[in-house]
Formats: sequence, structure tokens, C-alpha cells
Amino acid sequence: MTGKQRVIHVYPLNFREYLQFTNNEITPADAHLYPKLAEEYATMGGLPEYVKTKDLNYLQYLLGTIIYRDIAGTHGIRNVENLADTLACLAQSVGTPASLRKIARCVGISKDDVSDILYFFKEANLIYDVEREGKLSERKVSPRKIYLEDTGFFTVIVDKINLGAIVENLVYLKLKQQGEVRYHRTSGLEVDFVRGNMAWESKYKDNIAEEDLKNLRNLRGYSKAVITRTKEGDMNGVTLIPLWRFLLQ
Repeated sequence: MTGKQRVIHVYPLNFREYLQFTNNEITPADAHLYPKLAEEYATMGGLPEYVKTKDLNYLQYLLGTIIYRDIAGTHGIRNVENLADTLACLAQSVGTPASLRKIARCVGISKDDVSDILYFFKEANLIYDVEREGKLSERKVSPRKIYLEDTGFFTVIVDKINLGAIVENLVYLKLKQQGEVRYHRTSGLEVDFVRGNMAWESKYKDNIAEEDLKNLRNLRGYSKAVITRTKEGDMNGVTLIPLWRFLLQ
């Protein structure tokens, strides 16, 4: 007989906690170090043990524990390769709306199997999914965007790191702390995230051109912001925010 269990979700370190954990006390005179530290945090993630040791074996062990024990063991899944392949497919397409059919083709399994695996991943707090903004009927039938619980996992899941996708994942994790966010897509134009009357795009580079703002410009009724690498200011009504400053907000 077991008693009631209380599950406490412990989140990875946020950027401010990461700076404290790594003993990076940044003075105003050292503010130029923030962009590099934010990029380091994006690729390292916020799992304290990995941040402390930088040991990839720990990440592989942790991920293996989640897949083999927490998911496969709990749900009696024999073909664990399908779990690993599905996770790899999701990580490679982070930030891109992915239908069950598309994921099923990527892995070579049925849509029903993909649906079950996504449920198990979410149950294990390994991924989050983001719905399209719109009416309930539109949200339920539209492909969802997938993001990982911690950006450090990219290092042991994908062969080639896409820094832009990792930063978008990190932007999502930050926004999620303040409430549910969705993505916006109309007439083929997509905006990364919206909530209430606010819209965000992740463009991780120093120079932002008007072309980078096209999708935001076509979005009506929202205040708009772009998360950049170092560029900040205002471009005709669109706020530019460096990643490090955004993470410290």
C-alpha cells in the first residue's frame, strides 16, 4: 500500500541563477560579457550537475534514464529505438510546426505510435508543445511546435547544433514561465510566439534587416519584439532586445 504522492517539478536554472551558480558576478563595467555568457548558457542549458561538471556522460545518462526507465519501463515499451528516434526527429525540427504524419514519416512508425510517444515525453517533462493561435477548432487540428525542457539536451540528441533553434527554444522556456504562449500563422506567415497582445520573434544575430521583421509587420493588433544577439533599440515600432537582457527580465 502506498500513500499519496506529491510531485514537485524542479525547473532547470534560469539565466540569473546560472550566473550565480557559475560565480559570474557581472558589474556594469563587465556588461560586455553578457552576450557571450547568454550564448554559453543557451548551449549548456540549466541542469546544475552538467553545468558544474560539463560531463556529456551525465547528460547521456540522464536522458537514458528518462527514456529507458521512466518511459519505456513504466509503459512497457519494447522498441526503445522508436523513442530515441522520435526525440531526435523532434530536436532536429524544433521551432517548426510538426504534424503527427510528418513525425511518423521521419521515424517510420504509425501516427498513433507518435501520438503515444509525444504523450509519454510530455508526461516525463522532456518536451513541451505549443499550439497555433486561433479558434479552438484551429488549435486542435493545426501542427504543434515542440521544444525541449532543457537546451543542454541538444548536445547529446542531434549531431549538428543549430544555435538559432536552440535560442528559440530558450526564448520559449523564458516566456512559458509567465504563462501559456502560442505561435501565430496566417497566410503562410508565421510569428514565433504570441500571448495576449504581445508578439515575439527570435532572430539570433547582430544585424536585423527590415526583411527579418516582415512577418511581424503583417501582424495586426500586437506589440512586437525581436530577440537578437546584441542589437537593441527600436525599428519603427518593433522593440529589439538582446538575448541576455531578455533572459534577465
